Amino acid sequence: MMTKAKKKASKTKNVRKSRSQLFRVDTNSAFQLSYLIEAKTADDAATWVELHLRAQCGANQNNNVEPMDEWQQKWLGERVVEVENITLKQAKREHVKKNPNLWNFAPLPKCIINAQKG
Repeated sequence: MMTKAKKKASKTKNVRKSRSQLFRVDTNSAFQLSYLIEAKTADDAATWVELHLRAQCGANQNNNVEPMDEWQQKWLGERVVEVENITLKQAKREHVKKNPNLWNFAPLPKCIINAQKG
């Protein structure tokens, strides 16, 4: 028969074993986008795409560039680049800072994935 002290120690061990930590895992996603460009040379087509995409991304704020639709898209995969142990408080601060408009749409608890549940 277990004593109260042994039961308490046993429960404490189980709690410590099952306690999960929170990690932020940063990844890079890679896509290959293909565009159909009519130009005199391959260099002209490549230059036009580079300049147009740079303007679309806001490198030149004084532009009225319309979005350019890709012809084809292929997902090349995802690669883990960094894993950092963070606290729930840090995660909340980062979530609100990086996604101020998404806080009501995607509350932090819904964003946490439990790796132990599969």
